[in-house]
Amino acid sequence: MPPEENIKLPNPPPPPGIPKIRTFKTDAEIYMHENQVSRLEMSTKNYVSQTAARWKLPEVNYKIYAYILGAVILLGGAGYFGYQIYLGNTPGNGPEPAKPVAYPSFLQAESETELSFTKGDSGSLTNAIKRTMGQQFKYGSVNYLKIRPGGSSPYSSSNEFIKTMAWNPPDAFLAHIEPAFNVFIVYQSLFNAPVFVFRTKNFSGSYAALLEWETGNGGRGSTLWQDLKPFIDLKNIDPASLYQKIFEDDLIKNNDARAFRTPNGKLLLEYVFFSKKYIIISPSREALDLVLGRFIALPPQ
Repeated sequence: MPPEENIKLPNPPPPPGIPKIRTFKTDAEIYMHENQVSRLEMSTKNYVSQTAARWKLPEVNYKIYAYILGAVILLGGAGYFGYQIYLGNTPGNGPEPAKPVAYPSFLQAESETELSFTKGDSGSLTNAIKRTMGQQFKYGSVNYLKIRPGGSSPYSSSNEFIKTMAWNPPDAFLAHIEPAFNVFIVYQSLFNAPVFVFRTKNFSGSYAALLEWETGNGGRGSTLWQDLKPFIDLKNIDPASLYQKIFEDDLIKNNDARAFRTPNGKLLLEYVFFSKKYIIISPSREALDLVLGRFIALPPQ
């Protein structure tokens, strides 16, 4: 015989009458009875669950926001660098080097011309000046030549210019002139002529050096007129007749000058001092008159 506690008794018959209808209230009462929960605890749990559901934040997909932020940064960077490239400020270039500046013109000129030449080739610069002389400009106008080697090299100084032209002045002449100098082309009736202007630091020293240059450093080198021979009009003139000629004193607009002429008196080359500061050299008296007139009207500072 099994123990009495393991014997299952048959379910009691349902009570007589109308069966009870299951409602939320009856379910709650059964739950409270089975779990030993009071009505207050039930109400508290219900309130807490409703409040938590009300304040629950929606789930966020942070990957989407990360992708959007990355795309914005990428597009912004591309736009910035594109704008910098458009302006020429490409990374790594750094500040642009300063552009070379030519020496200012000593006088008012109607035009300016950039003139470049090949370093070490005196004929290159001489030919460039002569080509500019062959151009057509307004009669009586002055064209200032800004001279420098090709590329982005600095503009030539007076000593560099004389060396490039293969002139052979005394060392004292080079020592007494300032780096700034001017070369002009004067467009006139008979022929267009160059005018070379140097600024001296020592009038007496420069004047003595020019006198020495007139004679070719005492016969040890070329003379002044021989150095400037490519710009002198020697048409119908025998060069042999010039070697015994010397420069003569002259006066231009009340300024001391020295002139070199042929035996029959034709002017070939002349230089004049202005205010004991400027040495002006040209194969044309007409060009010297025009340039010296502008110096007198508006002296350079």
